[in-house]
Order: sequence, then structure tokens, then C-alpha cells
Amino acid sequence: MFRLFEKIKFCRAQQVAWSRDVFGNTKHRLEAKQRALEELAGRGYGDNLVEINKVRGEINELLHQEEIFWRQRSRAIWLPAGDKNTKFFHRRASQRQRKNQIDGLTNDNGVWITEERNIGRVAEDYFQMSFSTSHLMGIKQA
Repeated sequence: MFRLFEKIKFCRAQQVAWSRDVFGNTKHRLEAKQRALEELAGRGYGDNLVEINKVRGEINELLHQEEIFWRQRSRAIWLPAGDKNTKFFHRRASQRQRKNQIDGLTNDNGVWITEERNIGRVAEDYFQMSFSTSHLMGIKQA
């Protein structure tokens, strides 16, 4: 069971690295695009209208990606399309992460175990006990 936890942990780390490489930090990219938009607008709309519209489109796409990210993270089925990224949804997503974390398990002796390695052993022992039997029913032995 410990190997399974290690593989899951490794898989999660790989997914986080992939997400950083593919999507990057949308907050920093959004700030950079907004600065570029302000700079273009400061030069005047007449000559830069095409570039300004392009940057506005990129900003809208980044905002949309960030909204989708938080919608998926919060897993709030009731989240209506079009809601903006607010503190409420950040708190909801963080609350879900805390709720899904296993802080400890009680072993066979009734002792509360909190160390990650030992939690894995308690879970492994539980499932080995659950899926093994000392009485084979319906099988005749010769």
C-alpha cells in the first residue's frame, strides 16, 4: 500500500509540473497583458487599435482559463456559468482540499495513527484483512 501512495504522490507531482509548463501562472501572465494594454492605450487608439483588440482578447482568454480552473477545483456542480473568480470560490476550493485530506486512522488496537507512513500501513492492513478469509465457503477439499 505504501508503494501505491508513493506512485500517487509521484503522479500528482508530475501533473503539477505539467500544469505549470502548459498553463503557467495565469496571474502573472494576466498582469503582464494588462500592463501591455495600458501601454498601448497610452500611445493612442488610432494606430494601435488592432493590437489593443488582440491584447484584450488574450486577457479575456486568460480570465476564462482562470475561471475554469477554479470551477474545476471547487467541483461545485451548482456553479452557474459566467460567475467571476471571487474569494468565495477560492475558499470553497481550499475547503474541499482540506476535507479530502486524511489526517489519521485508528488501527486495530484503537490507537490513532497520524504519521503518513503508518497511515498507509493501517490502510493496507485493513484491506488485507477485509479481502482475505480463513473460511472458504462452497469449495470442497479432497
